[in-house]
Amino acid sequence: LILFLLLLGAVGSLFYSVCMAPANVDDPQQMAALDPMPAAERFRFSAADRTTQIKVNASDIWNLVLNYAGEDFLDKVNQELSAFSVSVSGCGIQINENGPQLNLELFYKDFRLVAKVPCTLEASGQHFCFKPAGVKLGVIPLPVSAFLSSVNLEFDLQLPVVSHVEEISYEKGAIL
Repeated sequence: LILFLLLLGAVGSLFYSVCMAPANVDDPQQMAALDPMPAAERFRFSAADRTTQIKVNASDIWNLVLNYAGEDFLDKVNQELSAFSVSVSGCGIQINENGPQLNLELFYKDFRLVAKVPCTLEASGQHFCFKPAGVKLGVIPLPVSAFLSSVNLEFDLQLPVVSHVEEISYEKGAIL
């Protein structure tokens, strides 16, 4: 009886993490419309080594996505996923010390799923590449990184202050 109850509790916990947990999705238009970060908070200059550190948050990323991919970016994603009977109803961006993560609310047919996609951000000069590094469906890591390795968002940004990027680091809520 105790083993059955433990098994039932584990299955219930797993079901909750995959299907019932909050998805933490953003409203992209609302996030992009937020007031920009003040310059004193966004930029740190070092005259000694002639470098600048620039802080980027989730609303900056949403601005970039909406400008490059368009406001209908989820429609484009759902067209690609329709062959698998999967659709994305919402997406959120979370940044912590380990890097950026996409929080997705998915539907497989009529079954709601919550997925987290940790990502990497690579930079070379003024070329930036945002790539998924894996997928967690609730608490279950999925071995789909080979499939996701072909998915990336690449941007060439002409930033007046930046000639090239030397290093990328993360803190809670921001990419540096």
